[in-house]
Amino acid sequence: MRFFSFLGRVLFASIFILSAWQMFNEFGHNGGPAAAELSLKVAALRRNLSSKLGVAIPDIDVRHLVAISLSLKGIGGLLFVFGSRVGAYLLLLQLAIITPVLYDFFNYSPQKPIFDILLFSDFLQHIALFGALIFFLGMKTTAIGLICSAIQFLGSANIRIGLASQDAPFYVPHCIARYTNQVPKRNVQDQG
Repeated sequence: MRFFSFLGRVLFASIFILSAWQMFNEFGHNGGPAAAELSLKVAALRRNLSSKLGVAIPDIDVRHLVAISLSLKGIGGLLFVFGSRVGAYLLLLQLAIITPVLYDFFNYSPQKPIFDILLFSDFLQHIALFGALIFFLGMKTTAIGLICSAIQFLGSANIRIGLASQDAPFYVPHCIARYTNQVPKRNVQDQG
């Protein structure tokens, strides 16, 4: 079971790690193709926010956004492979920042082909990745809760012995005996 869990985390994180590796190889002095695509989206976002808020939004160097995204994907993916909650949170942060900026389907009309083919389906894929990370974090929390509740009941008064086909198991008192020099000495008779 642990192997399949590890394999699943490797396959899931490979999406982020391979994407970060590709972004790193293409980065260059101008940020690469990721910066070129992101610069158009950030400019549209700045225009929308400026018009809605009535305040001029300062220029953002897109190379820094690409570097931050690359770092979050790479480090978060590597930590996630080893089951780290921090890695999952880093990947969630990367998805929460980049997804609405990069896949801005809400700026297009549903009648345009770019809406249906590219933006909306990619947006939904990122939402699915977001949901899978939230599921992972929920399972980690549940597993920690189960371990804590199991530790709470380690000192059970009885041990249950029986077969799976039996309706009721046989209960044996769970106790530890030790020698004592206390007076009076008690004599315990075997009940069996």
